[in-house]
Amino acid sequence: MKNLRKKSIAVLAGLAFAGLIGASAASLGDINSDNLGADAAGVASCDLDGVTVAYNTSVVAGVPVVDSVRMSDVDAACGGQRIEIILTDDSDTQLGVGSRNVPAGGGSFNVTLDAPADAETTTGIAIVIAGTPVGP
Repeated sequence: MKNLRKKSIAVLAGLAFAGLIGASAASLGDINSDNLGADAAGVASCDLDGVTVAYNTSVVAGVPVVDSVRMSDVDAACGGQRIEIILTDDSDTQLGVGSRNVPAGGGSFNVTLDAPADAETTTGIAIVIAGTPVGP
């Protein structure tokens, strides 16, 4: 009977604590169901027919590396937007990243990586062209 009483007190104390936490969360600022929400919308692409990609490689300390990526056939509508590329290996581990603004008129240009990526393990690339230009 004594153990049952201790367990009951512990459960009641836990519920009281949870109630205090719940009351605290409910009283945070103006957060309520009237002003919480989410939305989603389709985003139009500036280049509907895709781009062409080629790796520019060199050898560093006897190891072939990708030091930049040649982008071609980038639509003029993408001009002035920011492009970011991420090179990955076959387990989707990031190997290299680079970004720059797309030149006015699109076309062909290089995106230099922040650090060279191992050319032998590079198997994937992700490309994002979006938003407002940032920096040079």
